[in-house]
Amino acid sequence: MNNSNQNTTTLNNNGDATRMFMTHVKEMLLSLPPFSVFALIVPYVIYLLDNILLLVYSQSISQWCFLSVDKVLNGLQVQRLVLYPLGSTSFAKLLITTIWLLPELHKLEKRHGTIKVAWLTFLLYTLLPGLGYVILVTVISFSMPTYDQGLKDVVYAGMTGWVVALIFWSYLEDDRNGSSDNRMLPGSIRIPNKVMPMLALLFFVFLVPDSSFLLNLISAVIGYLYVHEKLPKILTSSDESFARFEKKPWLTPLISAPNYVPVNEHGVYLPITNPNSTSFANTSYSNNNNSSNTASSPGSFPGQGYRLGSS
Repeated sequence: MNNSNQNTTTLNNNGDATRMFMTHVKEMLLSLPPFSVFALIVPYVIYLLDNILLLVYSQSISQWCFLSVDKVLNGLQVQRLVLYPLGSTSFAKLLITTIWLLPELHKLEKRHGTIKVAWLTFLLYTLLPGLGYVILVTVISFSMPTYDQGLKDVVYAGMTGWVVALIFWSYLEDDRNGSSDNRMLPGSIRIPNKVMPMLALLFFVFLVPDSSFLLNLISAVIGYLYVHEKLPKILTSSDESFARFEKKPWLTPLISAPNYVPVNEHGVYLPITNPNSTSFANTSYSNNNNSSNTASSPGSFPGQGYRLGSS
């Protein structure tokens, strides 16, 4: 009788934990900003359509997305330089990258704004790594003619480059801004913010099938350079430029989408008067070269900055 009661209690506890977990997942999904929703839905839709089209027509959408040096250079199919993250070679890889991608993408989009994160993701972490990959493979092919055709025939697809780049951006930005929110692995192993990006890179290079070492490495380097403001300014528009861009009439459907995050929403602080302070401090997470809301001139608005609506 006691064993039966214990088993019933265990089942009830497990059921409560499952319901709580599913509630958290549902709340998280309902709170996703537009670009995070795009990254969650579009690759799965393409994967589903691929399986249907392959059965019926022996064709797929992903075959026009895969990054192929031969197709880009000889076929002039330049759309591949932007579309390759949306294709997928397997459901397992798609699921793994989604689990890694969503938390970081959601955090960065909430922190920096939808338009900014979408623009930087497609420009810095998609187009530039794609171009870099094509150039490097072409150079290697000329240097080692034996491997010429073999290298150019290899194709890659998937969001692993996004994951690596966004983890470098997110964790190194946290570290640079003095965040002590280090990640914990099972067994209470604390992972410093500087170390986690390298672990992610190694994971996707050696443990995830069909991942490109060159693409992931280029994405990691670009993420590092962006956080440390080493990229040309022409590639990293200011928050002011993104805010002006948001006013374009044709962007109205996106701006009015549920959970849309304006570029400057995250970084607005109001000063509280404090005679002992001589300057207005803005503690926005934005990079210095991208922020139009940082630090006013000395003597103006004395006091410590607080986010409006914070406790």
